[in-house]
Amino acid sequence: MASTQQLTLAIALPYPQAGVEFRLTGACQEGTIPHLDITVVAQGSDLALALQDNAVPVLEDFAPGFARWLRTCQVTAEILPNRIHGTMPTDATATQLLEAMSRASDMIDQRFALYTESILE
Repeated sequence: MASTQQLTLAIALPYPQAGVEFRLTGACQEGTIPHLDITVVAQGSDLALALQDNAVPVLEDFAPGFARWLRTCQVTAEILPNRIHGTMPTDATATQLLEAMSRASDMIDQRFALYTESILE
């Protein structure tokens, strides 16, 4: 009997010095395509910030390169107005999604942990 891997995960990465929080959500459920969504909110808010077209310059610069980099994690990503949406191959496992989310979190941290002032001003 085959076993089924399933994963639903939400990660919050706050960067109070930069004034933002990254939120990653991912799911790998039987019968669906494994996916990952990344949004950025202003610290203390639930409203997703724009990532393109009149976005905060730091985010507008970050999003395209990050979306391309996600391919190294087997994630095909597209930049939507207020989030990055990525999908993985249909045969990707929950373990592979977990690894992709871990690597994405690390890449975000490498960039945004360095800020000492708000990127929103």
